[in-house]
Amino acid sequence: EPFVTVRLRLDRSLPAGADGSPLRVASLLLEIPEGFKHVITGPSDVRNLNSEFPLVEDWAEYDLINGASSRFGGERTQRKVRILRDETRRVPAGTYGWSLPVSVPLDLPGENLWRLSLCSTPTCSSTDEPCAIAAFVIPGFLHNEESPGTGSTPGDAGAVIASEAPGWH
Repeated sequence: EPFVTVRLRLDRSLPAGADGSPLRVASLLLEIPEGFKHVITGPSDVRNLNSEFPLVEDWAEYDLINGASSRFGGERTQRKVRILRDETRRVPAGTYGWSLPVSVPLDLPGENLWRLSLCSTPTCSSTDEPCAIAAFVIPGFLHNEESPGTGSTPGDAGAVIASEAPGWH
């Protein structure tokens, strides 16, 4: 299966502390386009590419194909992955990334957009929720398309917390 890498660049650090902070980021939520799905079978399938981003022990939340219930409310979905931050530690400025295996549809959806949300709660389930304090729409990719500037395979998505627009990295 192919892997997708989502990158986030912070030009400023995120402070430690869960309550009372003016900018609380407790989790990140990746929403995958219609037709795509993650094929995560266990924790080792989701990779943290920069250990400087502080994570809780069981930091990746996702629904399993044959799981009993959904971590996102409602029916199980293989179109969402949540990354839980360790809020007791500051997140230094830098570039962070996470990789996960995905199934790419033969027919790409008309709206091939990936969404990465910064959330103020660890239970964020949708970009539409009030706890999604910032959301980045990342353009998708075509079959056999190389990720611009990297020469790598498709699926190297990025969002930038700065004055630049989100895009492939």
